[in-house]
Amino acid sequence: LYVSYCPGDLGNSIGAALYIAHCVLDEERTSSFNHNSYIGPEFSDHEILESLHRRGIPHQLQPDISDTVAKLLSEGNVVAVCNGAMEFGERALGNRSILADPRKAEMKDRINSMIKYRESYRPFAPATLVETAEKFFDVDASYRSPYMEKVCQVREEYQRVIPAITHVDGSARLQTVCESENPAFYQIIKKFGQ
Repeated sequence: LYVSYCPGDLGNSIGAALYIAHCVLDEERTSSFNHNSYIGPEFSDHEILESLHRRGIPHQLQPDISDTVAKLLSEGNVVAVCNGAMEFGERALGNRSILADPRKAEMKDRINSMIKYRESYRPFAPATLVETAEKFFDVDASYRSPYMEKVCQVREEYQRVIPAITHVDGSARLQTVCESENPAFYQIIKKFGQ
């Protein structure tokens, strides 16, 4: 099963472009699963610092953000990540993401009240290292869901351990993260796991 990395309304532009290319211009169809959703704008450190200063937002420069973010998450903080090129579409896939500890059920309500303003029954989607997905979720070792486009079951023994990302039916909309596709986000997850 292939689901586009932009399965919502924004993905219509991709479908329209493909329709024109293949059905109107008769261009040859090719396929590739080497898609990258990180095709949006990217901001330099200078641009980010300038924006933080202009808005008076407290900040610190860190030599290794993965250590810092993992520590903040383990202490119960909510962390916003802005790193690299922005994702195309509605999915926050690690470059523009709001991160929290999935072990704390109250994180869902905290993020909803602070940031997202969405229905209280909706948990947040988990991101895990591709090589550990089968430990927490009812999937096999070859399972990939890099764009958070599929739902799978949280293993029963972990449903109470990671309640902030578990739906009432025991499922979750999982993102698997490969080191080669998003090394910075991969390191954050790895260090948080440690």
